[in-house]
Amino acid sequence: MDTNYLFIFTESGPVSELVISHINQSSVKVSWMPPITPNGVITAYYLTLNNISSSKFIINKNLTARNQHTYYLSGLCKYVNTNFGMYC
Repeated sequence: MDTNYLFIFTESGPVSELVISHINQSSVKVSWMPPITPNGVITAYYLTLNNISSSKFIINKNLTARNQHTYYLSGLCKYVNTNFGMYC
């Protein structure tokens, strides 16, 4: 007997308590808590950082430690307007 499976992937809610701190000219500390309404088991968090003026991605980081809730981001450029994104 053949069994057919249907997989539907949906997004979790946004991470909660996202905080950008320890900001200086070339680094920041990013911290967060899991989503209030996760959609199943969280397997990774994803951090994105893009240049607002050029819309180019600067960082697209896959953080696979499920219990990791802090990341130190270094090597940033001075005077570049950026936009952070965080999802799981």
